[in-house]
Amino acid sequence: MADMFRLDGKVIAVLGAGSGIGEAVARGAAAQGAAFVGCFDMNEAGARGVADAVGKAGPKSESRLVDVLERLERSHQQPCGCQQDDRQRDLGHDQP
Repeated sequence: MADMFRLDGKVIAVLGAGSGIGEAVARGAAAQGAAFVGCFDMNEAGARGVADAVGKAGPKSESRLVDVLERLERSHQQPCGCQQDDRQRDLGHDQP
């Protein structure tokens, strides 16, 4: 049962790896034997810091700036009938 969560030799991609749960997942993947951990986040500095820490723990790692909401906003066009203000609220962009 202990080997159930082993990731030996696996390539892992973590969205939101710059902090919080994503950071914990990236670090956990390294601890469980992943060969490579990709750290993706809209906080580029955070993702880079986690990737550096993961790399020191053993596996290869890289970080990349990724904003999945940007693509979602671009692809979310008027056919749904909602207004721009609705989309911003739904995506959390109305928050300061």
